[in-house]
Amino acid sequence: MAEAVADLIRALPTLGLSAEDQQDVQDVAEEVAGEIVLDQPNRGRLRRAGSALRGFLLPIATGVVAGVSDEAREKAGKQAPRSSRQ
Repeated sequence: MAEAVADLIRALPTLGLSAEDQQDVQDVAEEVAGEIVLDQPNRGRLRRAGSALRGFLLPIATGVVAGVSDEAREKAGKQAPRSSRQ
């Protein structure tokens, strides 16, 4: 999990977030990173942080999936064989 959080922090500049949102995500991610290395991490804090991260990242993921789906539909439409049903 620590590696996933580090990957997220490294990827922040590429996600298209505003500077303020990027800083908020980084703050939450760093909170998670600090918590998960504890002998007894606070599960409530991790759940809240996870919810906050989902709130920031879900719109990005949804947009990416929608974009990929649109592109796939366009390509499928161009490549679909034309049937000659009569």
